Amino acid sequence: MIIVTGCSGFIGFHLSKELLNNNLPVLGIDNLISSQNILKNWRLEQLKNYGINFIDVDITNKAELNKKIRDINLSGNFSTIYHLAGLAGVRQSVLEPKKYYNNNVMGTINMLNIATEFSLESFVFASSSSVYGLQDNRIPFVENETLESPQSPYAFSKLFAELISKDYSNISSLNVSLLRFFTVYGPAGRIDMSILKFIHNIINENPINIYGDGFQERDFTYVEDICEGIIKSSRVDGFETFNLGSSQPYSIIKVLSILKEIINKEPKIEYLPKHYADVNYTWANIDKAKSLLKWHPKTSLENGLEKTVDWYKNNKDLLASTFEKFN
Repeated sequence: MIIVTGCSGFIGFHLSKELLNNNLPVLGIDNLISSQNILKNWRLEQLKNYGINFIDVDITNKAELNKKIRDINLSGNFSTIYHLAGLAGVRQSVLEPKKYYNNNVMGTINMLNIATEFSLESFVFASSSSVYGLQDNRIPFVENETLESPQSPYAFSKLFAELISKDYSNISSLNVSLLRFFTVYGPAGRIDMSILKFIHNIINENPINIYGDGFQERDFTYVEDICEGIIKSSRVDGFETFNLGSSQPYSIIKVLSILKEIINKEPKIEYLPKHYADVNYTWANIDKAKSLLKWHPKTSLENGLEKTVDWYKNNKDLLASTFEKFN
């Protein structure tokens, strides 16, 4: 039995679906307190059709978390925790730092305790490229670089959780993999992230807000490629940190240009001042993942964007009401 926290989130949904498609039993954990999140509820309903076992619990509540896991009384032992639950969003974390530290640090500690108490073999933690912060030189980010300048409470919360996870690997037999994701996108993605917002606004002829000059670069990585890397990382012995990215940064302007061709509509761009918590670029060095995990991304940005646009068009009604509530 495999545990996936944040199973109704974007990456958790795709990962859970992939595991279930491979006939692996999954216990999904998520907190449905935000029941107004239509897209999150949609993802969960899809997973229930695939046969996921699900418990609704806040991972920051250790007592309730332990009780619900024990009460579900599933046959077989747990082997791996894929810990994807937590609060995401750089800019929002500036407004609510305490909330981010509580969810992303204390929630991770509670899941690490579950892993050791239930004698699991592996713990895979979803970190972020945000931990690298500002880089002086435009070179790919390498896992062993000193991390001294995260730009937001979100980034700090992920870095703290990484350090705590590493400590658990030192004091227990738990295998721990830390995965630094680089700008993940794809079908059923987060509506607060750029790609789905761009698609929605271009199709509906709404203005697109660009913070800065639009030449900031992101290492956009397709979600199915990310899921393959997540699964492979659970087979690693000991402690390791991996970048999972496309290793091919694109500017925001270039992404909009590609979407313009796919959708056949001109984006309406409005430029706003750069947000101080945003970094100028992200760029993953993935040599380690290629070597140890035998992993490399297979999906080009053009192909991934086409798939995401197709999913949006097939779910326009769902997305229309979701964006209405979001805005």
